Amino acid sequence: MKLAWITIFKVLFLFSYTLAQPSTEIDYSTPSSSDFYKNEKITFTCEATGYTDLRTLQLRYEADGDSEIYRSGCSRSAEDDTIWVSLSTPDITAVSGIEGPGVSNAYCTSVGKPEGSTLSVQLNITDSTLKGKFYCRGFEGGGVGEILSSEVPMKVKVAPTDLLLNKPETIIEGEEFTFDCNSTGADPVSVYEYKVNGNTVAGKYTPTETDRAGLTISCTDTEHANWKRGNTEQTVTIIPHYLAKIPGVQDPIVKEFNPGQSDAKLDCSQHVDANPPLFNFTWTYSGVVTTETSNELPLKSRTDGVTETASCTANNGLSKTVTIKWNITWNDAAKIVTTTSTTTTKKSVNKGGLIGGIVGALIGVGVMVAVVVSVVMVRKSKERRFRADAENAKDSKEKSNLAPQPVYTSDGAKKDKRNGNRHSLSKPQTQQKHKDDPIIYADLDLKSQPRALITKPSGDTPADSVLYTSIDHIKTRKLKDQLDEPSIPTTAPPPPPLYGNVTDN
Repeated sequence: MKLAWITIFKVLFLFSYTLAQPSTEIDYSTPSSSDFYKNEKITFTCEATGYTDLRTLQLRYEADGDSEIYRSGCSRSAEDDTIWVSLSTPDITAVSGIEGPGVSNAYCTSVGKPEGSTLSVQLNITDSTLKGKFYCRGFEGGGVGEILSSEVPMKVKVAPTDLLLNKPETIIEGEEFTFDCNSTGADPVSVYEYKVNGNTVAGKYTPTETDRAGLTISCTDTEHANWKRGNTEQTVTIIPHYLAKIPGVQDPIVKEFNPGQSDAKLDCSQHVDANPPLFNFTWTYSGVVTTETSNELPLKSRTDGVTETASCTANNGLSKTVTIKWNITWNDAAKIVTTTSTTTTKKSVNKGGLIGGIVGALIGVGVMVAVVVSVVMVRKSKERRFRADAENAKDSKEKSNLAPQPVYTSDGAKKDKRNGNRHSLSKPQTQQKHKDDPIIYADLDLKSQPRALITKPSGDTPADSVLYTSIDHIKTRKLKDQLDEPSIPTTAPPPPPLYGNVTDN
């Protein structure tokens, strides 16, 4: 009975010891999942759990064929068992081709714990030729010793700097073509997946009629599928070259023409589908090869009942050709159809003449605008001048109504109109005039009152009467010189009549 209790106690002790056994685990993460890529940051994590007296926790690196062990991590200080410090050299970042910020004392102070801890170390591998392994090491006091994690082998990949899709320059309908891809700078050699219109193929394909709208060809670098920063996929679209009859075209085509139709012709391009477009035509008419090389063949008008044959062989640069045939019948009962030529001719444009025409039109518009502006300005100037003359005439009229109106009598004396006083005044001397020129002896402002002009009496008009006339009837050169100014509106009221005799010398 006693032996049984001893056995149970040993089992429980071993079980409890197993539960308390400390462990050390390693893990890592990269932007590209599980792959190590050149010049890409890798974060390693060492996790220690189940410890009661953790003394050190470190990430280690051992290069293949090198007995040196490089480590980065934290341990308890030899001077003070309660303080955690970074490990002494050699640090992992001392390895040529591995870079990183390292582990500082400040970092160790924040993560060091006797019962367990988590250590993170960031590294950047700059040499793709490095080969080795990473693992984590924990050390438990009390005689337990070191506890190592599993190992992570390092195999550095070089992501592609450029992915190229190699294909034929020309893809022809009905002919198989092959294509492949390669990555510049990729190491190791990439493995590619090829697709045409989304379907996986073995790097070759034969286009059919359904592919005339275009083929989408792609390749994917599956070896570096997790690379997030590089070019791992390339896609191109290409339209195959083809030459074929349009579906449904008869062989031969039956055609009727009326003998009266002068523009009868055949068009070969209407019955052929091609990429690139057709550019070479050979015509045979009634068994004779013609000199016509365009897509249309003019026909000679025949009499009623005549039958003929014609054929056209078309080519667009491919190794194959297409031939279209016709059976032609001339029939008086056939409808005359007006045909429209499909042949196009590119006309050259005289750029110099076009530019000259535009410049000339602009100059003409500018001249027209200048003329209109000049006319408007002249009219406005005349209006201002006529308005000023009218104001002057009005002012002069008002002054003349207030002032006495002197006149000359037949004996040459001046008589005041208001009081009848006579004053001795010699009659003005005049030069010899034309016999029709009138002589006016009056204080008359001819410029301000251009309609109050006195002319010589004629006919049975009394000699002492006053006549009013317009400026057009002035014959006296002297008076006309005084009145050589624009006239005011003819609706202005006439001035008061003048008294006195008008004498003709």
